[in-house]
Amino acid sequence: MSKEVSEEKHQPVVSLTMRDVRLREAAGNVFRIIAPLGTTPERLEESSFYSVISHQFHPFDELIVIAADRTFYARYLVLQAGMGYVEVFQLSFIKLPAMLASIGETLPDNHRLVYAGPEIGWQAIRSSDGVVVIDRATSQTDCLQQLLNHGSLRK
Repeated sequence: MSKEVSEEKHQPVVSLTMRDVRLREAAGNVFRIIAPLGTTPERLEESSFYSVISHQFHPFDELIVIAADRTFYARYLVLQAGMGYVEVFQLSFIKLPAMLASIGETLPDNHRLVYAGPEIGWQAIRSSDGVVVIDRATSQTDCLQQLLNHGSLRK
């Protein structure tokens, strides 16, 4: 009887290299994007929506998309990106509760109060011509108060 010695072949242990690690500021970034009014959830997954800003993205960056009117909050993972294109994967999409408007009868005729997003805040807009009368108010109540004190309403 002959005894054959079989050699077991093991894969070598792989070590990390310098290209396997990146400083957090250079990769895996998180971008906050304020989507314009009227942006649909379907539009958020289209490459053309991000075409102008896609050169900033790298694979595995995360995009936090917030509707300007605060109707939704969504998170996307960048799968691939380049000049003029990006492929994203939806991680979550949350519809937010509606903002309650309780300004009653104190709002002057021909005016409306609009929440224009976290960067701009509340605005008072004259309905007849679309002129922004008050900008960057911190709350709806503050915006209404500024509008009531505005010179354009004095007689």
